[in-house]
Amino acid sequence: MLKRYLYIFIIIANISFAKDEIVFNTSLVGFYEDSLYKGTDNSFKFLPLIYGKYNNLYIDGLRLGYTYFDNDKVKSAFELSSDFLGYKSSDSKYLSSLEDKKSSINGSIKISYKFKEDMKFSFLVSKDINSTHNSFNYNIKFDYDVIKNIDTVLVCYLSFDYYDEKKANYYFGVNKKEADIRVNQYKLNNTINKIIGVNYKYNLFKNWSLLSSVKVNFLDKEIFNSPIIKEKSQNSFLVGVTYVW
Repeated sequence: MLKRYLYIFIIIANISFAKDEIVFNTSLVGFYEDSLYKGTDNSFKFLPLIYGKYNNLYIDGLRLGYTYFDNDKVKSAFELSSDFLGYKSSDSKYLSSLEDKKSSINGSIKISYKFKEDMKFSFLVSKDINSTHNSFNYNIKFDYDVIKNIDTVLVCYLSFDYYDEKKANYYFGVNKKEADIRVNQYKLNNTINKIIGVNYKYNLFKNWSLLSSVKVNFLDKEIFNSPIIKEKSQNSFLVGVTYVW
C-alpha cells in the first residue's frame, strides 16, 4: 500500500540534467489518506520522494516515462506506472473471504495540451500489461495555475478517472465465491471517479521549498455502493519540504 501513497501525490519536484550540471531535488513529506475499504484504518506516514529527468527520459515518483514530442503547446509521452490499488484479505474482516487483489503495471500514453498560459488539459490512456485485471483505464485532467511566479506555485485541478468493468470488479466487486455473511455478491459496471485537488509550493529560502497538496476523490456510485467500500469519497493531503542539491 505504501507505493500507492507515493503515486497519488507526485508534485512539484524533479531531478534535471543540463549538460554537465546536475540539479537534484528530494522531498520529505507527511502524507495522510482516508482508508478506502471497510474495516481498514486511515493512514499517516512520512515518505521520502525523489524525482528525475534526463533528456527525454524521466522518473516522476513511481512513474517511468519517455517524452517523444514536446513544444510550447503539446507534449506527448509513454509511461510505465501502477494503479497502486488492491488489498490483502487479512486487512479487514470484511475482506477476509475475498482473494487478495494486487496492483497492476500499466503502459500508458499521455498527451497534454496547454490551451492558455495558465491552463492545461491532459488525456491518458493506460493498459494493464501484466495481466492483473486485463483492462483499460482513461484519465482526463484540467489544471489551472492560480499563482505561478519565482517564489510561489498554486495549481488547482479537476480530474475524471474511468475504470472499465473488469478493473472496477477486480478492486471493488465481490464474486459469488467470495460472498459471505458480511459481504453480499456485488458486480459493477464501468465507473468514473471525479477528483478535485490543489497543489502548492513556496520557496522558503535558498535550496529549500515548502510543498503541500490536498485531494478529494468522489467515488462513482457503483463503487461506493459496494459492500466492501467505506465512504462516498476519499480525502488525502500531503505536506513537506524539498531540498535542491
